[in-house]
Formats: sequence, C-alpha cells, structure tokens
Amino acid sequence: MRRRGFALVAICLIGTAVPRVDPAAAASRATTLPAASIDSPYVADAMSTSQYHLTGSDGRTWRDIDPTNLRITFQAPVDLSVILMANADLWTANNGYNQDLGIAVSGGVAPAIVYPTIAGQPEAWKESGGFAGTRSPNAAFAETVIDLSAGQTYTFKLQWKTNKRDPGTIYAGAGPLLDGSFSNTRLTAQLIPPGWEVWTTESRNQYALSGGDGQTFQPVDPDLLTVSFSSTTSGVAFFEVNADLWTAKAGYNQDIGVRVTPFPNTTNMATWKESGGFAGTFSPNAAFAQGSIPIDANTIYTAEVVAKANKPDPYPIEIGAGPIAGAYSPTTLTVIVAPNNVGDAVDFGQLRLDNSDGRTWQPMDLPTGLVTGVQSSVDCVVIVGANADLFTASSGYNQDLGIIETIGQDPTEHLIAWKESGGYAGTFSPNAAYVEAVVQVSANTLYGFRPRWKQNRQAPANSIYAGAGPWPKPQPGMGVSYSPTRITLKPFGCS
Repeated sequence: MRRRGFALVAICLIGTAVPRVDPAAAASRATTLPAASIDSPYVADAMSTSQYHLTGSDGRTWRDIDPTNLRITFQAPVDLSVILMANADLWTANNGYNQDLGIAVSGGVAPAIVYPTIAGQPEAWKESGGFAGTRSPNAAFAETVIDLSAGQTYTFKLQWKTNKRDPGTIYAGAGPLLDGSFSNTRLTAQLIPPGWEVWTTESRNQYALSGGDGQTFQPVDPDLLTVSFSSTTSGVAFFEVNADLWTAKAGYNQDIGVRVTPFPNTTNMATWKESGGFAGTFSPNAAFAQGSIPIDANTIYTAEVVAKANKPDPYPIEIGAGPIAGAYSPTTLTVIVAPNNVGDAVDFGQLRLDNSDGRTWQPMDLPTGLVTGVQSSVDCVVIVGANADLFTASSGYNQDLGIIETIGQDPTEHLIAWKESGGYAGTFSPNAAYVEAVVQVSANTLYGFRPRWKQNRQAPANSIYAGAGPWPKPQPGMGVSYSPTRITLKPFGCS
C-alpha cells in the first residue's frame, strides 16, 4: 500500500513528557535538560527516562509499556496521514528471549477509519534480539504511516511483549547515567506541514536472500518495497527504511539500504546500515537507516529497499520477524520531501573511540564535522536524529550514542537523548542504532546539535567503532566509504 501525505493547517495533539533531572555534572560531561513541553501543530512527543520491566508475558498479548506517560491522544480536524515513531532500548537479562516493540492505535467510529486494524495487535512492530546475548540493548526503532478520518479521536500507545512465554526477563531503558535517568523511551507523532510531501510503502512478508557475493545490493521486493515520486518544487528528500534483520547462521551480518535513481553518485545508495549476526542467530535487529539528497522539481525518482550479506554467504539472511496473525514485522520505506531548511551532516569514514571512561560523552568527529542547527524567527519544533552503525572489537562493552544540544552562545553541552547499543556478548556485530529527540525551539536563538558517544563502562585500551564496511570494495584510486554516521534535523513551523 502506498500513501501520500496531506498538508495541514491546525490540529490538536496531546502528548505527555516526563521531566529529566538536571544533575550537577562535571564540566567535561554533558548535562541533561528538563524535557520541554512541545507546542506545535505538527508534532507531539511522549517520552520517559524510566526503566521498565515486563513480567509474565505469554509471548502473544501486547501490554502498554507506560499507559500514562507513553501515550498520545489526537483529534483529526480533516482527513490526514500521520507518521508514528517508537524508539526504545530493549534488552534481556536471560538469553533465549527476544523483545517485541509495537505502536498501538485505537479510536474512530465507523464508517470512519477505525483502529486497531486487527484486535489486540499494534499497527506496527519490531522484534529485538536477545536469543544469544544478555544485557546487550538494541536501540530499536519502529516507524509507520497511518491514515485518519476527520472529526475522530485516536490514541497512540507504546506496547511490548516477549516473542515467547517468559517469566520476566526483558527491559526497556539502559543505564542509568549519573543523574539516575535511563535512556529515553519515546513515542512521537508527526503530521505533514504545508509544503511537505510523504510517500510510504510496506510489506508484511518475510524475505530470505541467499547466495550473495557480499558486495552487490539486491532488491528485496521490487513490487512492494519500491516508491516512485516527483515533486513540483525542489527540496530535500529523506529516505527511511525500517526492518527486522537476522540470520540463522552465525558469522554473517545483514546490510540494508535505499537505492535511488537518478542519484548524484555512481553507487546510487542514499543510505545503508549493517546489522550484526556475527555471534548471534535468530536475534533480530530492529534496524533503521536514514539518508537524504537534494532533489529537482518535476523529476521522477525511484527509491527501492535493497539488502545483502556483509561477505559472500551461501546461507540466507532474513528480513521480517514473527509471524503474528500470519503477518511478519513490517518492512517499510518512507520518502519525505521537505523544503530546503533542513539539516543533515554525514561522515562516511569509520570512527573509533579509545579508552572511554564510561561516563564522559566524547565527540564523534571533528568539531566542525557532524553538526547541524537551527535559528528561527518564531517559536517552533525540530526533530533531531542520530543514526550510526555501532560495534565493538572486544566483548563485554556496549556503545552509547547520544545527541547534545547547545543554546545560543553558551558552550555548555546538554544531553537531550541517548541510546545504548549492545556488544556485551558479540563482537564485530554492528547495531544499526538510531536515537531521536524532539526539541522546542525559542525564537531568535541559535540551537546546535551534535552526536556524542561513549562506552557503557570504563575500558582501558578497548575501542568502540561507528561505521561498518567498507563498501563498495576498495579499488585502486577509489576512496573508502563506510556505512554513514549522520545527524539530521527536520524543522516544523520554523522560519
């Protein structure tokens, strides 16, 4: 199914935000800011820095993670589409159990659009692997686009369960940091402002790709996972792919990306990420890869989901977890065309952090490299995301990815969101991690955003990495490119 977003003028979105505590941290460390109330006709955000523990899951029944704080109520004034996003650190204390994260929607009265589509099932979900590794969080992300009817009230909630009956081993939220807060668990609803356009497609099939050479990206489903689009104005196109990736055979990782034609370079790849299966089997990675390119007006572009193994592989790599009610976790491709006032900074190198003390958030790149920002003449809201392939060469250490904010001329760095990526049991197994923040911007003030990282504990002489690959295979005279590390900014109502 393909949908195209509708432009809106005014809506009512009600979200709940849990405040964060501002610790008396050392100057060398990022401090946390209290969560701002979001005032926007286009974005609502429900966020918590608590840690959650699910007990007694029967492996089938979805439960609310936090029915009070992780929910959004929405009243639609006109027929419209909404992008729903879930972001959480999921992990298990006992191997053998995976963690499922879902976005549940309820509301509407027939003959209008009514949810849920299937009773007891979320509209989108992802499975996070813990079959082989314990205490190794997966920075899971799930995204979907749904249609809503005018005059109807809908509720969005984060839900979860285990993949099979479990006495109580799974958790959401990693950490804690020095202030006692855990990594953000977040539900965000985004409407489409005037001048923006959205195309999306999804498949609830399961795919098995085998016999690859480790270099050639293959289309996953040319019929269901391809989008052709054209805009009447020039701007920036964001390409977002979201999929559960896993392998039944240890030693092979899974690469997924978005290929676009026409494209300003010879690879035609807008973005790609590598999901780890080097040490763990049947452990899905709820992967998300985001990229962007400038586009020309009145030009037809085609975007397709493509995948491969990280090396020659006679065995299949798998896409889609489950099934539930005969359907697998959805693989989605979303294209968002926005005006040119967006931000996107990217690094195609492989980044390395040595000797982390487990507390201090360190730059991921040169001070002028991975940075984006916004200054608006009116109050507005921005969604900021950091996307990186994180892995370790030594088991026992996890990798933390954060977003820091600076405001005005004050150099103080404030941590506004973070995720922990697991490497406790597996080495050289990248996690296609994504962390998202929603920020209220005050008029006539410059805001800067940068990714930061650290290990989850002190590790002298140990190293963590961002960027998988390289790909394509280096040739004489050609540069080396790794999976991109990037920070993006989408403004809503800014001018």
